[in-house]
Amino acid sequence: MLGEWMDELVAVATNQGLASWHVVGTFYIGWIKVKNNGVEEGLSFLRSALAANTITRGRRGGPILSFSWPRHESLPDSLKRR
Repeated sequence: MLGEWMDELVAVATNQGLASWHVVGTFYIGWIKVKNNGVEEGLSFLRSALAANTITRGRRGGPILSFSWPRHESLPDSLKRR
């Protein structure tokens, strides 16, 4: 259900030109895909959201997404920071 809401959020944000909400929706779509074992596809969405966040933050004066990468040693290699 959350995935459907995020798909709708991204569609509305795209249609209305709401870049900040597009970033948020894209990020959550990626997170959901990774959580549901779609790691590679999910990481692609997450990278896209983070890149858009970097661009969009200049317009707003600060980051939309702010978080720290986990430093847990048991993370799969595909999720470790490169």
